[in-house]
Amino acid sequence: MADTFNASVPTLAAGPYIGAVAISYGGGNQELSGVPRGVYIGTAGHLKVDMANGTTETFSNLAAGQTYEIAITKIYQTGSTAAGLVLY
Repeated sequence: MADTFNASVPTLAAGPYIGAVAISYGGGNQELSGVPRGVYIGTAGHLKVDMANGTTETFSNLAAGQTYEIAITKIYQTGSTAAGLVLY
């Protein structure tokens, strides 16, 4: 899985979003084809993910309408309640 931002400074201030994709995990776990810079949360909740470093983490009580700078490779259906996700 290619990390297209591996040579970038890990911050939103590094530049504008160059692309985005809405994603849903309603049909099961979602293995990502690349490593996004972060995720936008449309509906508040929890998000269980595999991080780019290989660890599995659950981010609890993420606020709606916020972007989070997390480099993830997988989103789990079980353990996640946040919705309206957009990866950038």
